[in-house]
Amino acid sequence: MSALISPVGIASVPINPKLIWHPSSSATSYFVQVATDSLFSSVVEDSTVTDTLLQLSSLSYKTKYFWHIRSMNVIDTSAYSVEASFITALPQPALISPVGITTASVTPKLIWHLSSSATSYLVQIATDSLFTSIVEDSTVADTLLQVDTLAYLTKYFWHVRAMNTGDSSAYSAEASFTTSPVSGVQQSPEIPRVYALSQNYPNPFNPSTVISYSIPQSGLVKLSVYNLLGQKVATLVDKVQYAGIYQVSLNASRLASGIYIYRIESGKFSQVKKMMLLK
Repeated sequence: MSALISPVGIASVPINPKLIWHPSSSATSYFVQVATDSLFSSVVEDSTVTDTLLQLSSLSYKTKYFWHIRSMNVIDTSAYSVEASFITALPQPALISPVGITTASVTPKLIWHLSSSATSYLVQIATDSLFTSIVEDSTVADTLLQVDTLAYLTKYFWHVRAMNTGDSSAYSAEASFTTSPVSGVQQSPEIPRVYALSQNYPNPFNPSTVISYSIPQSGLVKLSVYNLLGQKVATLVDKVQYAGIYQVSLNASRLASGIYIYRIESGKFSQVKKMMLLK
């Protein structure tokens, strides 16, 4: 008789789980049964395999299953193992919008399909597809989330998982969108002689302020805002610009009160200044 390894007493198992058990001495094959009841009167899988694992096809969502095995060889068959159980996860939500949009608003509304049995949803937005740089992590009861101001001209990734008491689905497939270019950038026709980053005005501010900067030659310009931990909280400019004097607005309504650092980079030029948000 073989001992079962996995899944054993696990909730939120994928609907295509891999059943694994210990090998049995002298066994040349194994007979595996999966059922929706502990008496195995409603069997949904009945397979004979020579390995010590079985990859199941799609089961039903949010369902409790029982499974056991028996080992066999050409002359003998063991008794069934002690059965184990597991519960499959909630259905993954399917994303609706924005999906693959290149001119999304900096205050987008994320929308997804209803997931059966879900009572809430965990929504994550990040600047990378691995979700290591998360900028939004919210739990909502609805199938939409109105997002506060994001950075202009930035690509974001988002996904959603369904939840209820004591259970959750896997994350949906991620989707991406790119926010529109910053609408608050204004360019002066005057060509400056030197690089410069001006103090924001007003300062302190709540919730908006204006930052001016000068670039004497065309090139890639990056203007970013950081908190005192060195974490980037906003990207105001990240593109090639012609020589000129520019102004860009920052809406910090989603940020907490405190001191922030803003930094400009263009060619070999780099400069930082501090500003204070008071709410």
